[in-house]
Amino acid sequence: MHQTFFMRRALRFRRFIRRKYAAFLSLGREVSIGHLSGHVADCQLLKSGAGKTLAFLFLSIFLIPEMAAQDDEDPEIRLAEAVVSAQNVEVASSSLYTVQVLTAGEIARMPVSSVQDLLGLLPGLDVRTRGGHAMQADLSMRGGTFDQVTVLLNGINITDAQTGHFNLDLPLDLLVVERIEVLQGTALSLTGQPSFCGAVNIVTGQQAGNRIRLGAQAGQYGLWSGNAALSRRLGAWQWTASLSAGGSEGYTDNTDFRSQSLFSQWRRPLRGQGSLNLQVGLQGKGFGANSFYSLRYPDQYEDSKTLLLSAALRQDLGRMLWQTQAWTRWHNDRFELFREGRAAAPAWYTAHNYHLTASSGIRSSLSLPESFGRTSLGLDCHNDRIYSSVLGEPLSHSLRAPFAPDSIRLDKGRQRPQAGLFAEQFVALGQWSLSAGLSLFYNSLSGLGYGYSAAIAYQTPGGGSLSLNLGRSLRLPTFTDLYYQSATQTANPRLKPEESRQAGLGYEYAGGPWQASLTLFARQGSQLIDWVRLPSEEKWRSVNHTRVRALGLESRLACRPAGLPVLEKLEAAYAWCSLDKEAGELLSMYALEYLRHKLTIGASLRLYRQLGLETVLSFRQREGQYADLAGDLHRYGSVWLLDTRLHWTEKAWSVSLSADNLLDRRYCDYGGVRQPGRWLKAGVSYVFE
Repeated sequence: MHQTFFMRRALRFRRFIRRKYAAFLSLGREVSIGHLSGHVADCQLLKSGAGKTLAFLFLSIFLIPEMAAQDDEDPEIRLAEAVVSAQNVEVASSSLYTVQVLTAGEIARMPVSSVQDLLGLLPGLDVRTRGGHAMQADLSMRGGTFDQVTVLLNGINITDAQTGHFNLDLPLDLLVVERIEVLQGTALSLTGQPSFCGAVNIVTGQQAGNRIRLGAQAGQYGLWSGNAALSRRLGAWQWTASLSAGGSEGYTDNTDFRSQSLFSQWRRPLRGQGSLNLQVGLQGKGFGANSFYSLRYPDQYEDSKTLLLSAALRQDLGRMLWQTQAWTRWHNDRFELFREGRAAAPAWYTAHNYHLTASSGIRSSLSLPESFGRTSLGLDCHNDRIYSSVLGEPLSHSLRAPFAPDSIRLDKGRQRPQAGLFAEQFVALGQWSLSAGLSLFYNSLSGLGYGYSAAIAYQTPGGGSLSLNLGRSLRLPTFTDLYYQSATQTANPRLKPEESRQAGLGYEYAGGPWQASLTLFARQGSQLIDWVRLPSEEKWRSVNHTRVRALGLESRLACRPAGLPVLEKLEAAYAWCSLDKEAGELLSMYALEYLRHKLTIGASLRLYRQLGLETVLSFRQREGQYADLAGDLHRYGSVWLLDTRLHWTEKAWSVSLSADNLLDRRYCDYGGVRQPGRWLKAGVSYVFE
């Protein structure tokens, strides 16, 4: 389903010949060779003292007859692709952290139709949803909350400052996703600040050439969707774009939805290792939010719109590498506790909630490659600002709410500018790699803060690697944590940032058809932010927990058996987590509810010619309890889920039948909000080259 590897960036040589610029070992880069000059290969083999005998036998059997049959003075031999690795001084500490990577080919074979559903199948990740097709999905990992994960799109931080409920409001379609990288650590080189629990980076549109892909899907409960993805070469630019729309009548009352998204990316290579990457994304969606935030109010509704603009420049400056990112993200949200046109609102409910969150920033770093490693220095400046009808402090001048009647004013708000410096040193010594990084930052709400990361890795003989990493990080409260007031919630504007210290020990192996990994982790969090209440209380309130300790392990075993043509891949992954917390009788809305056990078993089968079957069986046991409308407490318990997809694929087109929750299990990710049962769907796609 996915592979784990140490992150490296590779140069691609379509031909390799005898030229001065062919001395790739001096570049300190990983190089992929597609076409190698036969004479160069011969000379290099014969120069090897210890290998002369082997080289002579190899040449006499395979190469010499081929050379004699050619008249070319410098004959060429077609070889299978090889990857040649020299010392990697570019990636710095990223090469020391375990990164789970899901490639485009693997994504295409998964029984999912959205990025959110895809993340939910990965080991170590917990995606809790309300409603169908992940209209609202919360991402967490290693027993953390949905506010504690950093989400990036092509390296741009799109984590929402209003609430983590919007972190996965992604303005793109699954068709243009090239790969997904999951980092469960605190590497500074990815974000400039240590991530609290980890980070997810979604990478799009790196395919070259011209192609168009069209797709459509229909299913139960009035489900429909259509999408298109375009990749085209325009001079020196590579352009990628996607357009999608979909909707459903809902699997139960007030769970209908509509969504649209548009994404466009332009990428241009520059001199040396340089590149310029521009992207713009738009998303709009509206959905019935049956009992999302309180079982007492089943007629809730939410409408949101997202705009993302960014530019990323990567350029050589002599021996230094300069990287700069600039971005802005706007998120507009309207929440209706009583959905218009469905039921009369009580007298105390006078207006819906309107929010406009704007986040902008710039991050710049300089990297100096050295013979033993790399030194990096960087600056990160950004500002989060919210305009709202309910969140923040009174504004001197109100703002008209976008996409709302003129009478709706946003008269509250708050901003929190932040500036930070970070430095990181990476060292490679034979089979050993080491890194250490420090981040200092000042925020207008919390003052001065700091974080650090340190890691060491050893490449063991036979294709294995052993790593140890440590880190400290902070997370600021969201604007919802600080200011949200409603009939069921009361916020605390005096919340402090939450802190964590964490450590991880991991081993990975890749050899032949086998891949395996095992990771042990520990995290100690203090002043953790959560919404809690006593069983006798009606309102949730935001608080800082005194201390929460997390222990866990993550393991994975995957095999691609060569002797079984029917079975293309088999994979099993298991994650266990335990939280030791000081909660007393408190009920938790988020932080005290987590997956204790998660087992995922996935298989990819080739049943007959072009007929394939992908299936994922998962077991989940969630800790915590919730109260129903009568006030009775219920534990989440455990559930087995089976997702499957049957497809016939030709060169240009594919048809599929898929089923979510094929076993039709009844369960909930959040207290009392029932998830969809069995959901059958059919789809078709066609590719124009």
